[in-house]
Amino acid sequence: MSNVLVKPKTDLPAVTLPDVTPLSSPMLAQLTAALGVPRNVLAEDDQIAHAWSQLPRLIKKIPPHLRNERIVKMCVAVASGLFDAAINYVWNAAVVELRDKVRRFGINVVPQILDDKSFDEDTLLDLRTPSCSTSAVSST
Repeated sequence: MSNVLVKPKTDLPAVTLPDVTPLSSPMLAQLTAALGVPRNVLAEDDQIAHAWSQLPRLIKKIPPHLRNERIVKMCVAVASGLFDAAINYVWNAAVVELRDKVRRFGINVVPQILDDKSFDEDTLLDLRTPSCSTSAVSST
């Protein structure tokens, strides 16, 4: 087995996201006020703005065919200051992609590598972390 690391493509096109901070700040203030909850239960506006400004650089590293609904949901979560939810969406996207890679590699090869003869499609779908639920991480 080679020790060569595969370098990710850097020639992917730039991603331009709309400036959502002028919209999200008043919306979050109105929402928390309507519910009678202090605004500081969510991320500060400058934290949201900083995270949002970093997203294009990070999303550019994701191949376009992998930018799906989970990535969109991650963006909405960042725009709302729900950084834990954003991480969850990215994690779920990674888990689904890893499952797909196992399928493409050949699920029949995995038991030979793991020395686990009972590994099958159901076992693959059951692999998840405690923070992921069956509905949150689906193969669709």
